[in-house]
Amino acid sequence: MNKGCDLHIHSTFSDGSSDMPDIIERAINEKLKYISITDHDLYSVRTPGKIADTFIIPGCEYSAKYTMANGNTTIVHIIGLFPMGIPEPEKSLADRYTTQREAYFSAIIHKLQGAGVDIDSDRVKNTTDSMLLGRAIIAQYLIKNEYVHTFEEAFKQYLGRERPDLFVDETKYISYMALPEIVSEVIRLDGIPVLCHPLLYFDDDKELKKLIQTFCESTTQRPLGIEVFYGSYTDKERSFLLDLCKRYDQIYGGLFPSGGSDSHGPDTPLAHEDEQLFENMLEAYRNRRNC
Repeated sequence: MNKGCDLHIHSTFSDGSSDMPDIIERAINEKLKYISITDHDLYSVRTPGKIADTFIIPGCEYSAKYTMANGNTTIVHIIGLFPMGIPEPEKSLADRYTTQREAYFSAIIHKLQGAGVDIDSDRVKNTTDSMLLGRAIIAQYLIKNEYVHTFEEAFKQYLGRERPDLFVDETKYISYMALPEIVSEVIRLDGIPVLCHPLLYFDDDKELKKLIQTFCESTTQRPLGIEVFYGSYTDKERSFLLDLCKRYDQIYGGLFPSGGSDSHGPDTPLAHEDEQLFENMLEAYRNRRNC
């Protein structure tokens, strides 16, 4: 009997290095009960299915613009889980951003060239099967060409805010929808919104709590999820987030912990979080649809 869930996985449709059959084969071999392919702003899986004893839930990881307490904007991510699937005519949000994302991608390449990196757009695109133009595939190029050894090094040394001389602000190029709009979009498509890896955005607890409050107040519809059980989180971080999730559930109701690996390929293990995480959200989702 299959057990466990991983509700946050990426494929080559966005910035992952594993294609869909490879991901599904891994999940089946590891006897996972539920997985969700959540490519960035793309509906790479539209129809829910079951292969062997593994259920495949359509999903998407949306980029959303968020205004911090100091008035500055940043990007946060919302997963949409779609137990009933996504209608075929519905276009992915990535289609809206194609031209803007190309400009953003080119700006990063230009910065790296100015820093002496031997790089150009065509060579980066030929490095990977991934379809999403952005920092992840540039990181893959830097690793392949031995500028760095890991994604973490690529972001710290070349692509992240740790290098303000090289960092390119995505929000200056891509007009993402605001956080409440993304939550409303997921609800419109009959999905479950989940706030992704909330500890990755801020070091400030007050800002984190403001983010969760904004997320919860974006809709009166339930359920909502918070990605409490995330691949790289420590036990202490998971416990902290679970306490926050319970606290805000008492205030707003219908808030559930979720979990996933954020796997971008075979180098990142799939998560084996408790399948009850998804089943609890699914029960609340069915109650919403029956109201």
